[in-house]
Amino acid sequence: MEADLRGLDYVVVVPSGGGDYGSIQEALDAVDENGTVLIRAGNYTEKVWINRSVRLVGEQEGAVRFVVDEPDVTMIMVNTSYVRIENLTFDGSASKERDMGKIGGIRIKHIGYQYREIREILIRSCTFEHLYCGFSSPEWLTNSTITENLFINNSFSLQLAGGRGLVKISYNSIFDGFISIEKGHKTMFVIHNNTLHGCRILASAAGTYGVYVYDSEFSQSYYGGSGYEHSELARNRFVQSKVGGVTNFVNNTMIDSRGRADFVRGNVFYNSSLAGDYVVDNVFYNSTVTERNVSYIADNVLYNSTIVWVDTVTGNHLFGGGIINSWNVVGNVLENCTYGIKWHQRVLFMASPWRWRNVTGNILKNCGIEPEYDIRDEYYEREVFERVRIEGNTVNGKPVLFYKFNDGIDLGSEDEFAQVIALKCSNVTVHGIRVEGAANYPIVYVSYGSDVEIYDNDFGGGSPVVRLESVHRGEIRGNRLRGLCGGIVLNRSEGVSVYGNIFEVGNGSFYDSGGNDWYSGVEGNLWTNVSLRDEDLDGYGDEPVRIPGGGGEDRHPAYPYMRLEVRSYVEEGTTGEGIPLGLKVWVPDYSFEVISDVKLVWMRGEERWERDFGAVEGEWDFVIGLNESSTEPVRIWMEGRDLYGGEYRSEEIVVEVVDNDPPEVVGVDMPGSLANGDEFEVKVYARDNVGVEGVELEVRWCEWYRSILRLEYDGGVWRGSLRVPDNVSGEALVVLRVEDLGGNVVYYNSTTEVRDTVGPVIEEDETPTVVDCGEVLEFRIRVWDASGVGRVVVYLSGGVVDVVELEEEGGYYVGEYEVPVEVTVLRYYVYAEDVVGNSVSGEEREVEVRDVIPPYIEFRGVPESVGTGEFLRVGVVYGDNVGVESGWVLVLINGEEWRNLTLGDVEVEMPEDEVGSVILRGVVVDVSGWRDEFESAEIELVDVIAPIIFLDESEVRLKEGEELRMEINVSDNIGVESVEWWWSG
Repeated sequence: MEADLRGLDYVVVVPSGGGDYGSIQEALDAVDENGTVLIRAGNYTEKVWINRSVRLVGEQEGAVRFVVDEPDVTMIMVNTSYVRIENLTFDGSASKERDMGKIGGIRIKHIGYQYREIREILIRSCTFEHLYCGFSSPEWLTNSTITENLFINNSFSLQLAGGRGLVKISYNSIFDGFISIEKGHKTMFVIHNNTLHGCRILASAAGTYGVYVYDSEFSQSYYGGSGYEHSELARNRFVQSKVGGVTNFVNNTMIDSRGRADFVRGNVFYNSSLAGDYVVDNVFYNSTVTERNVSYIADNVLYNSTIVWVDTVTGNHLFGGGIINSWNVVGNVLENCTYGIKWHQRVLFMASPWRWRNVTGNILKNCGIEPEYDIRDEYYEREVFERVRIEGNTVNGKPVLFYKFNDGIDLGSEDEFAQVIALKCSNVTVHGIRVEGAANYPIVYVSYGSDVEIYDNDFGGGSPVVRLESVHRGEIRGNRLRGLCGGIVLNRSEGVSVYGNIFEVGNGSFYDSGGNDWYSGVEGNLWTNVSLRDEDLDGYGDEPVRIPGGGGEDRHPAYPYMRLEVRSYVEEGTTGEGIPLGLKVWVPDYSFEVISDVKLVWMRGEERWERDFGAVEGEWDFVIGLNESSTEPVRIWMEGRDLYGGEYRSEEIVVEVVDNDPPEVVGVDMPGSLANGDEFEVKVYARDNVGVEGVELEVRWCEWYRSILRLEYDGGVWRGSLRVPDNVSGEALVVLRVEDLGGNVVYYNSTTEVRDTVGPVIEEDETPTVVDCGEVLEFRIRVWDASGVGRVVVYLSGGVVDVVELEEEGGYYVGEYEVPVEVTVLRYYVYAEDVVGNSVSGEEREVEVRDVIPPYIEFRGVPESVGTGEFLRVGVVYGDNVGVESGWVLVLINGEEWRNLTLGDVEVEMPEDEVGSVILRGVVVDVSGWRDEFESAEIELVDVIAPIIFLDESEVRLKEGEELRMEINVSDNIGVESVEWWWSG
């Protein structure tokens, strides 16, 4: 019988048994009010209702899982206040796999009527995944907390309605899915320390006191609010996210994100955009700030960021970026900004008074002010410009001059300014000013004026340098645009002539909408960075330079040109003399200077000389000197540069230089006496006015032998080494050949004595390497000596010790030696002496002696016969010229081998049982493999042993008439032929 557990405040649910209950719903129905239900680990498919205040907790986070087994269900329904749910996992993945509809995790739902206030709900350490909604409450939540939960891939992570008091959502991790706050009734929602990725917070609860979001991480997420009395986002971090509908946006960090808020303070923006009403004390990096309604942007720091369409911009500090199309721009600091302060104002009609454009008190560094107006009806021009105030601004410490409605403005070199801006002015003249440094703003800006004259200025900056908008008549001449400046812009202007200027920038930075002239009728402008052709070399381009815009072109552009010529009055020069030259420089007849400098250049090898003539033009003569130390050809040309970066070079001429002075041998250091085999060094001291090309040493040892050596130069001396050949002697002739760099040659001769200290040379030995023993070996050896051969001897060894004196015959030394028959190997070496006693011994050589004499064997003292059982004794004589290797004697009886005896005298006992013939056969083999056999004469083997008779000698008595019978036993070594017997008595 099961125990009744009702009334307990702590029960345990174990699905497999062993706990207080096997069902969660049974445990919830049984536990006391404010009791605890502990759920052991496992998967549960129950749909649970909580109808009393209770704590429902899993034994371990992630171990208790609610799973789905039917469609369109909520796993836990709560119908009361004071409920805590902890450590549970709600998994709806099966519903998505099987299309089971909308599956919920936990839902607060009062049975009976809606909008009942539910208090003190705690959802903690739970996981909601793959659900339609994780936690939802259409009832009014009051003083409830959702904390430390994990929401993954839900359509709605949270759907909430506020009641009274406080609802906290904290320390949750939410990946994908909406957080929807749909209703509110005097509730404060506090959302803090959450991590959100791919999540959208939609807070549109009318009547709610407020929503506060702080210390949270937003990634690819969205926050949107409306209908609150107050909302604030503070100390959050937004990455690739979007924020809208916020009252206060304070101390947040936005990265690659967008935001809209009423009051924005103390935030940091990276690569983001912001629309706000009141934006102060923020820091922007690569971002954009624009108005939301009528906005106020103040005291911010901006790096490479822009402020666009803002009503009031004041007290800001910009590094890069700029302020664009804003109305009241006052007291800002702009450094190195791309746009500076810029606006474009287009007026088609005016239905009401035009707004004031107020740009005052700004400090600009390396940037400027760039207005642009497009007023389509001249009736409105004065009314628009009357509402423009540009005062007290500076660029790089110099003032920005502003004029409107003036007639007669004359600005020259004595006037100091960074920019001049003239609106609706006439007779404007700017001349003789110099601008240095790059600038991204117009230096001269005239809008809706007439009769503008800009001449003889040197612009090193400005972009564009001059901007004329809707200007009638003008002249721009004699100016220089260089460095990093832009060009000239003529927009909606006509009757402006542009000529005689030097443009060191490309035509791509120029603009002309049409109706203007870019040359005077004779001369255009000089374009140094435009690629032109001047095939006729008249100093003007063959084709016009086209100006981008409406068809303007420079029809006669100047082409920087300089013609340089150099010629020599002689065909070749001589060392120590000079080369007279004629020089010429020509340029077209421009209205501006062209030549920067001209110089003459001449080179010998890598050595270079220059003579600078400066900015000269015309023809003149010049002589370059030649020293005595070089015959290298002289390359000569002229180089020139124009003032605009062009470089010119004449054709190169080459003048040959000759040297007529021969070199001189100052001294020779060489031994006066040498011996064969000596290594000796030769030192030669030579000099020349140009230089010694080389020294060659030739030693003629004799008529038929000589050595040639190219000496090497080593620190003031020419040196080289030679070896005296072994086969020379006597007086040698030494010839030195010295050549200078000019091809002049001198010879120096001397002699030296060579002593013979080397023995003869055994050049060739044609003696046979194989000979038969007993034959004659013929020696044939070639021996040579420079002094003469005195004696040649052959020393023999290897079985013999002997000496053979050789005689000279036909260039060889020959002799004979009869090889003894007993010799198998013969060794010898050659000893030779020259006539002065130097000797040499050759290497020992070996001659193979072939043994061609076979051995011999014979028998002596061979008897004619021998008796059976007797000893046969025969002498054996054998031998060989070299030596016997082996031998034996065969004894044959009646042709059959009877005995094989070792080599030596024969002494063998003959058999008693055989008679017939005996033959001895001797065999001998020498060490060379030769073989000899010898057979004796036939020896008769005779039987010399008589038969033996055994007779019974006992007394025999016979009767008369009886037959006598006797048994006689006879034996013989060979056999009994017959028996005869007789008796007597």
